Amino acid sequence: MATLDLVTQIMIAELLSAVSKLSREEFRQFEAGFEEVRRLHDSESTEARKWDESRASEGMETWKGEVSTEPDDSMPQTAEISAPPRFSSRAAGTSKKVTAPHEDVTYRIIGACITVHKRIGPGQKEVIYQRALESHFMEIGMNFEAQKQLPVYDGNRLLGFYIPDFIVEGKVILEIKAFANVHQKYLGQVITYLNHTGLAIGLLINFGERFIRPRRVFPSPQRTEYLQQPDYTWIFVPDWLKAQNRIE
Repeated sequence: MATLDLVTQIMIAELLSAVSKLSREEFRQFEAGFEEVRRLHDSESTEARKWDESRASEGMETWKGEVSTEPDDSMPQTAEISAPPRFSSRAAGTSKKVTAPHEDVTYRIIGACITVHKRIGPGQKEVIYQRALESHFMEIGMNFEAQKQLPVYDGNRLLGFYIPDFIVEGKVILEIKAFANVHQKYLGQVITYLNHTGLAIGLLINFGERFIRPRRVFPSPQRTEYLQQPDYTWIFVPDWLKAQNRIE
């Protein structure tokens, strides 16, 4: 076995010392965090293969869903995001790097969300995080449209509006929540917005949890069928439109 260098030995010693001082509950969370990282790594490898197969068979269409499933335990929060992840694929005996759309933008968004979450913490109303993100995006020079109303029509009749929390740099849908736990149905909300706008990627981020765990969401491969039969679940109908529809 190769001898560890001095720096590595010191790092291991410091880590063991820190772990030995944890309470039973803190150690359980520490251990669960490492298991979560391993599970996410395996999950991303699986999704990378789906990404390859989807791009090969359907051009730029991507698979429907999120990179990672809803975790059971809290994963340790990363203080800094230095570079976007690159999914490794070994399909058909080859090894190549596969990237999700607009990684540079999505990682700046995730970094901004982590900054806001650390400053404010969980437990606030969603509107608090919305306003804080708007301010932080302006501070770091990111272009965004907040709660833009996207009209939804049935023929020539206006049914209402989709209102995503953010469209960032004209490329990424960002939907934020402030719940103790996020139901899977909200993935469908982001997918609906992606299908409607034609954008390639969205983020679902919940500020109500102890740690930020971003979920990357991709449009449905059946987007053409969706446009013919849109999902109206997430339509907002303002009072003036309700009144107009009653008159008609």
